[in-house]
Amino acid sequence: DYKKPEYIQGLYMYMCACEAEDKVDTAIETARKLISLSLEDDTLVTDEQLRGCYDVLARSGDFEAYCIALEWNRPLMKKFYIPRAKVLKKHGVMKAFQDLQDDKLDLLVLNMPPRVGKSTLSLFFLTFRAGLYPEQAILGNGHSTSLTQSFYKEFLEIVTSDEYRFGEIFPKIILTTKNAEYNYIDFNTDKRFHTAMFKSIEG
Repeated sequence: DYKKPEYIQGLYMYMCACEAEDKVDTAIETARKLISLSLEDDTLVTDEQLRGCYDVLARSGDFEAYCIALEWNRPLMKKFYIPRAKVLKKHGVMKAFQDLQDDKLDLLVLNMPPRVGKSTLSLFFLTFRAGLYPEQAILGNGHSTSLTQSFYKEFLEIVTSDEYRFGEIFPKIILTTKNAEYNYIDFNTDKRFHTAMFKSIEG
């Protein structure tokens, strides 16, 4: 009986084992099955199990799952993504970011009104990429130094604050360097081309 807690727990443990053994496709399939069961009946899958499913999907490159997992512990009134999810998906924003992640796009241009969350969602995406590929380099640009400083501070808050779950989603990531003067961050090793660096256009 798939509604029995033992079955759900067995499925969850199977998902974790598949991820640990790099059977990524099977782990993804199992995570999606558990999420589907939860949507069918929200008493079937525990909060911890459901959170683990979104973590697995995030580590496999699912940007929306990352956004959900990242803010899992935040109160609903403080969450960025969940209250905006319907609108962002309706207008194709989340699909566009996922296409960028999946290398279906070389360039993504967002033309949206002010205060709808372009910058925050983009910073979520940068932290997502940094967690997946810590040895690659991200360069964030803005029209002014004050703007890029704010990007650096918000990026740093997302990857270090207890309010977010970046460290739980990517437990192998270690913050090795942060430099507020030059607005750069390194994960795992100090690098010439930093994990994330923020510079204004004139800089």
